[in-house]
Amino acid sequence: MIWETEVDLNPAEKEEILRQAKELQKDNREEIAKIHVWTDSEGCLSFQPYFTRKIKRIRRITGYFSRVENFNDAKKAELLDRVVHM
Repeated sequence: MIWETEVDLNPAEKEEILRQAKELQKDNREEIAKIHVWTDSEGCLSFQPYFTRKIKRIRRITGYFSRVENFNDAKKAELLDRVVHM
């Protein structure tokens, strides 16, 4: 995890921010990639966690939509035989 801070944080502040970010993490089940910490014009400390996105790729082979890991051997062979057009 990466910390982007515009202010110096003591260990207790980092621990509290991380605890609050993990509370937000429970809702979306994604890993925390980085946390951006800053102070606003009034001097209040704010933070924004950024989460990794796990993309599930869906392909269409022989008329059916599915993820590649669910393909049978014939569909995997068809996928490997495809020609890439540029």
